[in-house]
Order: sequence, then structure tokens, then C-alpha cells
Amino acid sequence: MIKQNPSKRIKAFVMILLVWNLLGVSLFVMDLLVDLTTLNDAELEFRSRFPLWIKMFNAAAVTLGLLGSIGLVFRKAWSKSVLVMSLISVIIQMYHSFFVANSLDYLGNSEVILSCIIIAGALTLVWIADFYKGKNWFI
Repeated sequence: MIKQNPSKRIKAFVMILLVWNLLGVSLFVMDLLVDLTTLNDAELEFRSRFPLWIKMFNAAAVTLGLLGSIGLVFRKAWSKSVLVMSLISVIIQMYHSFFVANSLDYLGNSEVILSCIIIAGALTLVWIADFYKGKNWFI
């Protein structure tokens, strides 16, 4: 059976999601490097709602999302497993943000919109990886 290639549209969409994940990694790194002395008491209190273990899930979500996106660009079968792990990390992180840290109280409704976009992006990447597998596009 001859392996076919994804269409240019699908490749372009995967590249957009790769850039999205690069942005996620850069935002995570910027959050790690923030100078805590520049934050006010409310910001410090809000940051204290996110313990190290949840920051580790955040790191996993963005790192695995980026690696999985790179895997899709190069049509690697392992990318699906990596993207599923990223999705699980995203869900755990968002659950904590909404239901444990009460981020809606601090950030408002914009948090819901951004979180929905992040979850949709992670779900879309897993769906695309599954689509690649079904079309036998992995090499």
C-alpha cells in the first residue's frame, strides 16, 4: 500500500498548532521567570493557589504538546501517545484551576474562554493524530 501525504491544509493547520504550542511553552517559561517582588499581594496570593505539582502538570502539558506537534509535522506515530498525555495534563491543570484554585474569582470569564481554547486545541491535536493513523500517514 502506498503511503499518502496529508493535504496542505492539514499540514498548515498542524503548523499553526505547533506555533500555538511554542507560545504555550514561552508563556510557561515567562511565568517561571517572573520577578515575584514586582507582584502585588493579590497576585502573590493567587499564585500561591498553584502548588509545585500543578506547575509540573502545566510543564508536562506544554512540553508534551510541543513534542507531539513536532511529531505530527514529521508524521511520527509516537506523536499520538504524547499528545494524549498532554491532553490529560491539560485536563488536570484546568480542573485544578477552576475547581481548586477558583481562578474564575480572580481572572473572570476570560479565563473560561482561554481554557476552552486550550482544551479544544489539545483535543484537536489528538484527533488529528488519530486521523493520521486512520489514513496511514505516519512514517
